[in-house]
Amino acid sequence: MFPKGSAYSSIGLDIGKSSVKMLQLVKANGKFKILSLACNVFEATDVPDKDAAKKELLIKTIKKTYQTGFFKGKKVITFLPSQEVDLRQITVQSEDPKEIVKAIGFEADSYLPYKAKDAVLDYLEIGETLINGEKKKKVLLAAAQRNKIDDFLDILKGADLKCSAIDILPMAHLRIINQSDDMKKGTAVSVIDVGHEESRASVFYQGTLLLSRGIRFGSNTLTKTIIKELETDASTAEKYKSEYGIIEGEATPIDFQNDEKQYFKEKAPSLILEILKDDLEVLVFEIEKMFNYCSAELRGIKPKKMILTGGGAMVKNLSDYLKRKLEIDVELWNLSHALSNGKEETNSDGIESLSPIFATALGLALREQR
Repeated sequence: MFPKGSAYSSIGLDIGKSSVKMLQLVKANGKFKILSLACNVFEATDVPDKDAAKKELLIKTIKKTYQTGFFKGKKVITFLPSQEVDLRQITVQSEDPKEIVKAIGFEADSYLPYKAKDAVLDYLEIGETLINGEKKKKVLLAAAQRNKIDDFLDILKGADLKCSAIDILPMAHLRIINQSDDMKKGTAVSVIDVGHEESRASVFYQGTLLLSRGIRFGSNTLTKTIIKELETDASTAEKYKSEYGIIEGEATPIDFQNDEKQYFKEKAPSLILEILKDDLEVLVFEIEKMFNYCSAELRGIKPKKMILTGGGAMVKNLSDYLKRKLEIDVELWNLSHALSNGKEETNSDGIESLSPIFATALGLALREQR
């Protein structure tokens, strides 16, 4: 249910490494529609490497994003950055919630790089398993340092917003694909959220999160490599990435400094791919490793469909490249994945092309849907 007495959802707030996205739903005539959405980019590299300066930059950008849209109310649902959250799958014997809480508190001290007493802990039941003939419950332990959460809440308070809930990223992604035809058919689906500096890869099956891992690859990884290899600036690197993207073909090495003007336009697609090959191979390797683990350890389950979300997913031809390399159906996320059950609609023209950017924000806003 949306907040009691309100037709509006809390605002889904996605704070990334380089941008802030917001999205809010409204319920009308039994259907959920997108009331408003907004995005603002910021350059964290423009401020000194001090927490206070970065905090002020975030508060300023969040306020600007809120003012850009036509949002109702101040309640937001957000998530902590992946690097601030520890997600670990553990097994417990009891099905009693109170006993599970005790068990994860005990297990946390063994798994976490900090004391459990200094953390905020939560868990998600993700299935059952047999160990030595004994049935045990599998749970996903989510932990974050209490001081990190306090710092995050201070940022929201500074932006004059009220936090309704702090979610974990994989659950937001589950909501945006849970009504897709593939999930309804019982197909294992992977969501790869390609961010600015890193990506989050998750596998879902029968409405449940099976596995989630971070990958040190983002759209800025490619930008930095182009800057280094072509000895150019960030603006030009982004232009090349946007214009040429990733196109497979035979590369013809040339001297960029001497021959760029004459050959670059013709040879650019294959040369950009050659430059980015090592970075892309890291992404493919990490995804394959995760898929192989699923197949070996999780009852032979292996994803047959991959959905790309996040701003980095919009790198030209990335989905086609991964489809060829992984031999799996790969597509960019769009609103139909969340709206295919006919209960929600969008009233925002032109949003389809921006869908991957707002995928997480929508998943957060959908947390209150029942």
